[in-house]
Amino acid sequence: MIGLSYDIHRLRRGGPLYIGSEELKVGWGAVAHSDGDVLLHSLIDATLGALGYLGDIGTLFPDTSLKWRGARSTELLRIIREKFSVSYEKVLLSLTVPDILYDELSNRLGDIAKGLWGLLEYPNLTLVLARSLGFKELEPESLAIQAISLVELRTPGKKALNTEINTEILGVFSLSDLKLISEDLGVKAELSYHYYPYEDLNSSERYPFIKDSLESLVKGFKGRAVDLTLIAQTPKLSPHREKLIKELASLNPELRLSLKFRSNEKQGVVGRGEGFALFCVLY
Repeated sequence: MIGLSYDIHRLRRGGPLYIGSEELKVGWGAVAHSDGDVLLHSLIDATLGALGYLGDIGTLFPDTSLKWRGARSTELLRIIREKFSVSYEKVLLSLTVPDILYDELSNRLGDIAKGLWGLLEYPNLTLVLARSLGFKELEPESLAIQAISLVELRTPGKKALNTEINTEILGVFSLSDLKLISEDLGVKAELSYHYYPYEDLNSSERYPFIKDSLESLVKGFKGRAVDLTLIAQTPKLSPHREKLIKELASLNPELRLSLKFRSNEKQGVVGRGEGFALFCVLY
């Protein structure tokens, strides 16, 4: 069972900043309802995708509930793992930060990786740090921190193999890097990223365009399961979740489908509402 997910949080002055359960006092914090731990949020969503759960972190822990205000992401992860009896086989986490955080996180990367390794009970784990994603740019007037997670869950009853922990520091993290590192980890899946520009579509035409694009993509998938993360600033997609998943699943009944929604915090072309993007893992 394999899942792939993406998360992003804008930064604000003040703190602390939580990264992979570590507390960093760097003068910046994440804008979030909970603690804004972008690594653990993307990890939780990737886990839900691997499980085939028809929802995401916002479905289980809504930002409209005071119960989860300021909640530590380690607690959210614990709830998910207990609820679904989750064990990790392989984990790839990438973290993309602006220059103001890059040196500090470069120095702390080993500690963050060791903390995550123990927290996740010692899977094969790779943690990557980069300055910018090849997929989309960060707006200079609005600093943000991004994460991509790829997980492979351990089959119940299967014993853990000899595991290891690795860290990598890159200038730019691209889809090619994601594919190469996942191959090194031994994750057997097809990873892809798609961008669909809205061009001259008005607001009422955008959801039908998204739906048609997804239908065309899903019809062509050949595999057992697919986990999709759809990133769009506009239109608001959560009201369409159940109907959309049901319609997509009917197009390819042999395929187990998981679909998650994300905004892009007003960052890049997606955040400006010029189109939508899609991360896919098919296996």
